[in-house]
Amino acid sequence: NNWDKASKALNSAGVKTLWNLLAGYIAAGAFATPAGIILAALNSYGIAGNVATAASRGASYLVDLGQINNIHAKL
Repeated sequence: NNWDKASKALNSAGVKTLWNLLAGYIAAGAFATPAGIILAALNSYGIAGNVATAASRGASYLVDLGQINNIHAKL
């Protein structure tokens, strides 16, 4: 749900940029990256669309993945 809403807030180039950005945070294990950091990064790329929504939903998506990661580690 969070990824869907984040990606719908951007054009296709913005979605690719957001995905690459989030992939870096995921690889680093930074599942609690604040939306403000994501927003600043997206703004630095000049992304078109509703970047505030994309950043907020992207941050929530990272939290979701962090929770999944924690549950998986307990199995």
